[in-house]
Amino acid sequence: MSKTLITFLVAFSLGTAGCSRVEPAKPPMPGMGTIHGVRMVIPAEYKFFGVEYEGDDIWARPPKRHAPGPDVPIRSFSIMLHLPDFAPLNDSNRDS
Repeated sequence: MSKTLITFLVAFSLGTAGCSRVEPAKPPMPGMGTIHGVRMVIPAEYKFFGVEYEGDDIWARPPKRHAPGPDVPIRSFSIMLHLPDFAPLNDSNRDS
């Protein structure tokens, strides 16, 4: 009985050992595209939500999204700023 229990525990621990690995997070990508023909790059640390491009249809099944590119027209974007210096809002300056 104890040999079966030990075998089960070893098999269980080996089977779940690979599940606990955490993949490294990808760094956020900057938003890029054009607004009225002017090329724009929105730095990743300023972006609040993603960038919405002309022709994107998030309600379609599956959602239709454009890949960011320098010539893709931007419909909307949002940024998060720290006032009064307009620095990107982060944990170090959020309370001030």
